[in-house]
Amino acid sequence: MGGLAVTHGGRSWDGPAVSSRRARLLLALLAIENGRLTPVERIVQTLWPAEPPRLPVANVATLVSRLRAKFGADLIVGAGWYGYRIGDQVDTDLNAARELVVSADACLASRAYLSARAASEQALDLLRDEVLPELRDGTWVVAARAQRRSLLQRARRASAESALHTGDSWAAITAAEVAMAAEPYDETACRTLMLAFETIGEPAQALLAYDRLRRVLVRDLGVDPAPPTRATYLSILRG
Repeated sequence: MGGLAVTHGGRSWDGPAVSSRRARLLLALLAIENGRLTPVERIVQTLWPAEPPRLPVANVATLVSRLRAKFGADLIVGAGWYGYRIGDQVDTDLNAARELVVSADACLASRAYLSARAASEQALDLLRDEVLPELRDGTWVVAARAQRRSLLQRARRASAESALHTGDSWAAITAAEVAMAAEPYDETACRTLMLAFETIGEPAQALLAYDRLRRVLVRDLGVDPAPPTRATYLSILRG
């Protein structure tokens, strides 16, 4: 998240301090692929989109060698005749955030709400910035940014629900409202918002939240809220 940076051996590098522009682009590509092998042909197309060098395989190998020399041989695995991938010991913000969101969801399912809240808040902190904002919207960057948006929404939902179950209704309202502002069709966030409003003694606000959701769904998708959302609405309506 944010600009490309490397932390290794207790030191950190960012921007040009990491390496040359093409070496940074190579490292970013492999990091986003998250351990999947990237063929040399694709690397060359990404690094030299207009015109490849005369010896593309050797040029990529040179960039890899420079990065390995600076950050250790385990940074990048592979060789020029079949491709490269990021090393098994390398972690990324996106991968760490994914693990935190999965953990938060699992904790919610097992009703470990304090742990769910801690994991979701850590994920939200990691996901605050865009993925590699300095790069243009190439296909591989767009896919990673879509992953971030999906994880961010899941973290917001988990944060709202865990806050509700730990007695922090106002934090639940804030997180759920942010989630619904980002994704107006998010019924899970809406249900949490409705329950949080009910908890603080504001059932009218809960009913208004439902009505806003219903109007958006009918207008944009031609559907009514799902049965669990309607059940929450009716329960609050009946007191």
